[in-house]
Amino acid sequence: MKIEIISGSKVIATTTSDKVGEFVAVPQKQLSSGEYLLFFKQINKEGDVIFANETLAINVTGKKDDVPIVAIV
Repeated sequence: MKIEIISGSKVIATTTSDKVGEFVAVPQKQLSSGEYLLFFKQINKEGDVIFANETLAINVTGKKDDVPIVAIV
């Protein structure tokens, strides 16, 4: 299934999930420093759109050695 990761009104990454729904995605452009609230949209083979019940909040500092802060909301 196709997975889109959305920040605000922009799709920042697109990927596909495996048979159990797991996926890995890398943003198409590096995220600038700041806070982001990410939404997940799944599109199945029939074209049905399903939004995940949970969102992901992240804080990107932009500093080389920092680890982003991530929280599931």
